[in-house]
Amino acid sequence: MKHDRKEQIQELDFNSALDAAVAGLAAIDVSKSIEAGEAYQLELDQIVTALNKGQARASELRQAIQDAEKGPDGNAAASALLLGEDPLNGTAAVYRQDLETVLAGIRVLSSRRSEIEHKRRFSGDLIEPEIAEALRPLVAALEAESEMAVKQLAQIYANLNAISRLSRRSVAGRIGDEVGEIVMAARLGGRRSVSSYPPSEQLRQLAEAPCMVHLRRGFSTDPVSPSRR
Repeated sequence: MKHDRKEQIQELDFNSALDAAVAGLAAIDVSKSIEAGEAYQLELDQIVTALNKGQARASELRQAIQDAEKGPDGNAAASALLLGEDPLNGTAAVYRQDLETVLAGIRVLSSRRSEIEHKRRFSGDLIEPEIAEALRPLVAALEAESEMAVKQLAQIYANLNAISRLSRRSVAGRIGDEVGEIVMAARLGGRRSVSSYPPSEQLRQLAEAPCMVHLRRGFSTDPVSPSRR
């Protein structure tokens, strides 16, 4: 009856924490998150557009350098003169200087794009702190439940260990090893409640059976803790 009462209290605490978390999440204003997302996308689109223009201009300059290195184009100059235009084109050196300027701008834009994408990815949304705060009571309730569950598993391990000493053919030892692995993992994970537990005193009556007395298999109340074999 006491155990049932404890479970009822735990369930009540969990349900209360869950209700609080649901209410807290529902109260979060997402408008600032939407505005921040739109501002991020606008800035990113502007940078991408500028990068595309820069790459296109760089391609034009590379082609101009190749053309300039081939020597003067008499036909193109004649056509320009006929149209009353300047027949002189820039030199390869001038085009290279222009190309370096464009490439420098592309590098700055690429770096800026990486920065805002990294910030967006790793800083998280503006409402992340509010979400974490809304979930905090529920996480705390589940943490308390996990502490109690690990204690129960440690007790189960101790009981299975005691039973395995009474019967060499029982599967209690194998099951105890499996439960012990969970307890050890919890201990390595920082569960402070994990420690050595003695087997339940109620198991003593098993060792008092005539067959156990005959085989001289006793019952020990020494605390046990799982360890790797």
